[in-house]
Amino acid sequence: DTNPQELAAAVRHLAAECAAIPDEPKGTRARCFTTIGDALYDADEWLLGARIHAQALTTFPEDAGSPFGWHFAVQEAFGLAMAGELDAAQARSDAIDGAALRAGAELIVACGADEARYWATRQRLRRQRGEVIDAAVEARIVELVQRVSVVASRSPDRAAYVRNLFFAMLHRDLWLLRSLDGAPAS
Repeated sequence: DTNPQELAAAVRHLAAECAAIPDEPKGTRARCFTTIGDALYDADEWLLGARIHAQALTTFPEDAGSPFGWHFAVQEAFGLAMAGELDAAQARSDAIDGAALRAGAELIVACGADEARYWATRQRLRRQRGEVIDAAVEARIVELVQRVSVVASRSPDRAAYVRNLFFAMLHRDLWLLRSLDGAPAS
C-alpha cells in the first residue's frame, strides 16, 4: 500500500527527470513519460496517470499531431474517464483529431490501439450521458482490436512477451471502459 501523496511526489520527480534527460535517440523523453503514465494505469492510478499524459502534451507540443501526441491525448482522456472526470474526459477527447488518429492507425499498430481506446472512451462517455451507442463505432473498435491482435505471439522470446503484454493491456482497458458502467464487457 502506498501513500497517495508520496506516490504523487515520486511521480512528479520522475516526470521532471524525464523532461531533463537528453532526447537521444529522438523520442527518448516522450517514451519515458509514456512509461510512467501507462504504468500508473496498471496500478489503477487513473487521475495521476492522466496528469502525466497531460504534462507530456505540454512538454512536447511539437508531437501533438504524431503518434506520441495522439497516445498522450487518448491516454489522458481514458484516464480521466476512468477517474470519473467525465467533463474533462469529454473535453480532451473532443480535442483529438479523430481523422488524423485513424490515418495513423492505418499505418502503425500502436496508433490502432490508441484509436480503439479513443472510440471506447467516447462510447463510455455516451453511455454515461444516457445516449445510444453508435453501432458503427462498436464495429470499428472490433476491427481495430482484430488488427492490433496480430502483434500477439506464441513465441517464448522477450519481444513476444512485450507484444502480448501490449495487446493484453488494450484488452483490459477496453473491458474496463465497457464494464464499469454496466455495458456488456464482451
